[in-house]
Amino acid sequence: MKRFLLIYFVISLFVSAQQGESLADKRLMKIVHDQQRLMAQAETGKDADDYVNTSSEPQIRQLAARWSRYINDHPKDVEARLLYGKFLRTFGESESAILEFLAADALEPELPVIKQQIGNYYAEHGLYEEALKAFIQAVELAPEESIYHYQLGEVLYRYRWQIIEDDIYTRATLDEQMSRAFGQAAQLAPEDLGLQMRYAESFYDLESPDWAKAALQLEHCASLAESHVHKQTVHLHQARVAAEMGELEIAKTHLDSVTMKALAKSEARVRAMIQARVEGN
Repeated sequence: MKRFLLIYFVISLFVSAQQGESLADKRLMKIVHDQQRLMAQAETGKDADDYVNTSSEPQIRQLAARWSRYINDHPKDVEARLLYGKFLRTFGESESAILEFLAADALEPELPVIKQQIGNYYAEHGLYEEALKAFIQAVELAPEESIYHYQLGEVLYRYRWQIIEDDIYTRATLDEQMSRAFGQAAQLAPEDLGLQMRYAESFYDLESPDWAKAALQLEHCASLAESHVHKQTVHLHQARVAAEMGELEIAKTHLDSVTMKALAKSEARVRAMIQARVEGN
């Protein structure tokens, strides 16, 4: 097997070891256990370029063969196909992985995690119409899961110009759908700073942003920020949004709090924006 970039993921374990479990269950549990151990070994054995040490390749091939035999023996095991697909995707076999995800979806079309994996594949390969469909289905099946709303928003953002050009959505509809997706993700995970910031940043991509609403969202982000870098990042965004609202003195106050060298270029751009607004008044 060729060397490959290890894509990190956490295996979701669908089966549990219980008394009276079948031989198939025990077999699957053993495969999953060995996969987890191999993943841990691979994660600690990567080189400076984030590649897995080639010494793991025989074990990977052996595990792949075991997965293949199990699937051949139990072709209707949805959980196994999903886990096998994740295994293939993790170790760079995305084309084989999508076949497992599609097979699992055909067997159980109501599992949102399968729609998510299908959506991930399509999004990564530029098939945005198919990705949109998959993530919309995931959201409909599990509307309480913030991750699905977030991923739907990212597809809408990443492929927004193609979506508009292909007349799938108008600009107004796309903006509405994207904002709703990021907003719902943030609402479902109010303590997740990453999702809160992503919602705040999404206002920049709207044709007619509600800057007052963005400012309120950033206030919430400020309440969650604990590290120095997070606090300064929030101040930077607050400065830009205040400038967009014409509140230039407030914008300057926020910007004066941004002192990190890593944010210097962004700070300079916002300061230039403020200056342009001052000169324009």
